[in-house]
Amino acid sequence: MPTRDTILRFLDDWKEALRQRDIKAAQPLFAPGFTFHSPAVFTPYTDFQAVLFILGNILDIVKDFKYTHTLINNDNSGCALVFEGRILSSERYVQGIDLFTIDDTGRISDLTVMLRPMRSTMLVAEEMGRRLQSLKAKI
Repeated sequence: MPTRDTILRFLDDWKEALRQRDIKAAQPLFAPGFTFHSPAVFTPYTDFQAVLFILGNILDIVKDFKYTHTLINNDNSGCALVFEGRILSSERYVQGIDLFTIDDTGRISDLTVMLRPMRSTMLVAEEMGRRLQSLKAKI
């Protein structure tokens, strides 16, 4: 079980990577064998390149992205970050939560992202779908 200090260091490193809009800098924060659960698909991702693409695009899709609340489990097994922003050039508001399970070394073993409201979730999923299709067309 990670310590509270381990969780706090992880949170500082994660927030800094997102503040810098540098998802690649977050790669060392993912444990081998991690899982990433997207709000748009049922099957979790386990490949960092897929996560890099998704999270990098989310930072582009969700404008004015900012974390508003930090929650740490009482047993220090994980934490949650509540975020908000608006979708692309619209005024459509989105709020979400990143749920992290952290291993003993302070790395992500599981990350689940949830979004609300439903219409905003659908807009994000639609835009991500377009970007994935564009990527597939280039391959």
